[in-house]
Amino acid sequence: MDRRSAECWEELIDALAAWLDELRPGPLERVRIITSSAATARLAGQALAARIGILAGVDLIPADRWVAQLQAELGDGESSPWRGLALELAIREVLQDPEFRDSHPVVAEHLRAGPGRLRGTSQRLAVLLRRYSEHHPDLLARWLADPEEAAEELPGHLRWQPELAVRVTEILEWDPVEELTRLRAALAETPGPATAVLHCPDLPAATQLLVEAIDRVRDVLVLKLVNAAVPERITWLGSHDPLRQAEVLREELCRILQEDPGLEPRDVLVVVPDPAAWWPALGLAFAPLEGSSHPGRRLRLQAPPEVRIPNPVLRTLAEATGLRDSRATASSLLDLLSLTPISYRWRLPERDELARLIDAAGIRWGLDAQHRADQGLPGIAQNTWARGLDRLLAGLTLAPGSTALPISGVDAVGTSELELIGSLTEIFTRLRRYAATAEPATLPEWVARARGLLDELVDLPPGDDSLLQEATSRLARLAEEGSASPVRVTASDFTRLLEQLAAEPTPRLGIGNGNLTVVGPGELKGVAFPVVVLLGFEDGGLDPVPDAIPGILPDPGQERLEDLLDHAWAARHLVVVHQHRSETTDAVLEHPTTLTWLWRRLGVTPELREVPLASHSERNFTGPYPSFDASSFEMARRLRTGSAGAAPASAVRRRAALQLPVGDDTGPMSLDEAARFLRDPAAAFLRERAGIRGSFAPEISDDLPLSAAGLDAWGIRSRLLVAARGGQPPDEAIRAEARRELLPTGPMGGAALDADVELVRRLWQQARPDWDRPVRDVPVDLDCSGLRLTGTVRLRGDELVVISPSDLPRPLFEPWVQLLALAASGFRTRARIHHLRRHYGEFFPGSVTLNPPQEAAAHLEVLVRGARLSRSRLVPVPAEPARALAKSARERRFNGADWDLPTNSWNSPWAWRPEHWEHFYTGSASELFTDPPQDGDPAGPERFGAFGGWALALHSPLLEAAR
Repeated sequence: MDRRSAECWEELIDALAAWLDELRPGPLERVRIITSSAATARLAGQALAARIGILAGVDLIPADRWVAQLQAELGDGESSPWRGLALELAIREVLQDPEFRDSHPVVAEHLRAGPGRLRGTSQRLAVLLRRYSEHHPDLLARWLADPEEAAEELPGHLRWQPELAVRVTEILEWDPVEELTRLRAALAETPGPATAVLHCPDLPAATQLLVEAIDRVRDVLVLKLVNAAVPERITWLGSHDPLRQAEVLREELCRILQEDPGLEPRDVLVVVPDPAAWWPALGLAFAPLEGSSHPGRRLRLQAPPEVRIPNPVLRTLAEATGLRDSRATASSLLDLLSLTPISYRWRLPERDELARLIDAAGIRWGLDAQHRADQGLPGIAQNTWARGLDRLLAGLTLAPGSTALPISGVDAVGTSELELIGSLTEIFTRLRRYAATAEPATLPEWVARARGLLDELVDLPPGDDSLLQEATSRLARLAEEGSASPVRVTASDFTRLLEQLAAEPTPRLGIGNGNLTVVGPGELKGVAFPVVVLLGFEDGGLDPVPDAIPGILPDPGQERLEDLLDHAWAARHLVVVHQHRSETTDAVLEHPTTLTWLWRRLGVTPELREVPLASHSERNFTGPYPSFDASSFEMARRLRTGSAGAAPASAVRRRAALQLPVGDDTGPMSLDEAARFLRDPAAAFLRERAGIRGSFAPEISDDLPLSAAGLDAWGIRSRLLVAARGGQPPDEAIRAEARRELLPTGPMGGAALDADVELVRRLWQQARPDWDRPVRDVPVDLDCSGLRLTGTVRLRGDELVVISPSDLPRPLFEPWVQLLALAASGFRTRARIHHLRRHYGEFFPGSVTLNPPQEAAAHLEVLVRGARLSRSRLVPVPAEPARALAKSARERRFNGADWDLPTNSWNSPWAWRPEHWEHFYTGSASELFTDPPQDGDPAGPERFGAFGGWALALHSPLLEAAR
């Protein structure tokens, strides 16, 4: 062999160019250059082209791809089964053989742990046998020649390996040792084009034998880096968690590029332990942000192949295949329906609309009753997908309250959703049919099923046709690899195979296009870069190959160290960023031995520069290495000057909402609008001023209901109350409620319904004498606070009567507004409110009487004025804390400590604050006291601000009127 060495990458490329010049191949001759990786081949090709011009006839090829090509040429286009899935299937076939398990109890015991063990073990052993064939073909030769004698030489727990190798070879009808012998003989007879090997220090033994076979006929040029120089400059940065390390790297790269204007992003190589795991942190640190002036956010990262977005078609097939062995929860199928291949094919709406339908249908988990039974819960069809879709269809066809079917229809659907519900039903039918046929099968049978589902279920926009073609070709390759294997794989196994296919990186490389290059260790081995970054390398994470014979295969940990050393030698400026301190306590962590080894091999003792925990720390801007982060600098400046001038965003938003100009709105106001204002002024303001009506996306639940709570419980009691008022027998009301499937089936749901029926019966029994009085409607039409107040009040006898399944104060607001309006019109009466009173989680019937105050017109004027103001600006008087303040004023007992409690405390006057109020208040309830009165606000105690004036003006009369 013609062995030549160089001390740097540029000299290697010069030597390669000189060799090509000496060789002077003809126009039809080819030249082969073997490299350590595809990325190295690309950059070496660019460097050669810069020196000699056109590279016609020069093939730069990674070593593993070259071997695969040789195997395919020898096998008439058929690749070696030891390189693909066929090897794993053959191993699985052996491991499933009872005779093999009986002969090797250690294997049988390992596989007995569960069905997932078989898949994982097969994958692991395929890697092991493949590495044996690459690094120690002589070992495999001895095993295949005499497996029994070879087994005696191994430790007891590994003596099954020779027999496994023999049986796998017989199943595949492909001997890797014979194949290697044939390849060597073929190369010795026909060596092919002139060959060079460009810095491949870790070439496997089998590949070296092939190169030597060529060399026996014609010289092979072997170029290798030796005695590489130590980097001219080393920067060692100690940081914290991965995101902070990425931020530190961004700052350091900006500093390096600023110091040397001749450098470009293409001159920087970033090496990370795992590109896929580190990509989110790097993306967050370097991604462009609107309004950000940070120069580091203009640096573009070249995404490595490992972080490619999975093929959406194959991902959809994987999710659909996994349904059989999963619980098929509402949220998981909602995710599946939201994938582009399905949503585009079936023209599905946004996720929120789908979630609303799923929630209304009561779907929780399970495809149908049989699927539930397969998951260990037999005999319950309620809240499955099949039952939920039936309820949606029933809601389209049945009148509300109809008992024509054993289930009730969903009330929240209309004819406008007919097409959507039909599409959902058809999608579900096809998915269920696919899941029902998902019995264990061979790979070709599975691929045929998947192709059938693909035709039935998915499609992509015209611009994404290539993704559909890619999915089809990968499925065809999968079927071909498993065509000769009788192994039957489960739905779970096929799901994993589809996931692997979906995540398979594209062969196209983006390296060398001018962006920052991000690679894993060992990629671009020996390629020189002006700046090389080693990011996030700590100790651990690399274990020896499981079940490998000790000392036979290269140690992954040592290989990692040698790769890092190779990258360091290739750098002019080496930057090392690692975790030096804890991200939670900022305590110093143990120094990585990886870096100790690296410094020793380089013969250097660099100085560690520590960086602060946070990007807005003052030290980032006052030291010798100032940060480029203007946003963090502004935060640091505000922290230095204190928070006096920096109000929270909610406070800024609230003050702006309080100071909005009041429009000249004299349009009529209904009694309902006034009641809505009293109940929730923020909701009234958002509705009237911004058109926001609080229709938030429902929260999908995947759990079967054990009891009704919140709005569901309120709805059950409301419907039972309506049934009681209408004279419906309790048994019919119970059956109607059971058909809604809001409660569990069986005794548990029956007990809950019985309790609610009894509670409502007692409430109705209490209220019935008032409710059964003669009904008459009294119109209201009067001028109040500069506008016209209109509405109709229904009286029973001469009184207002309200029956509510809610606790106070909510049932009071509407009758209070109506009572004030009647009194201001000259009609004085009282209101009787029958409600459910909650006491330590238990509900009891209760009642309260409201009597109109003497100054009803004045109180109504304040209320209408507030409702009119809420059309234009925020009126800061949430009902719960306002009522609490009015009550404390009435009792002359104010507990300021409770008002300072967080709102997630039960003792806070504003416990569990509604979400829409979070737009304006994020602190404790005492934050309500901070805003002074505006024009139009009623006067009140100064210490309570505008809130106090409104709270006492609106809620004190209501408290006084309640008896």
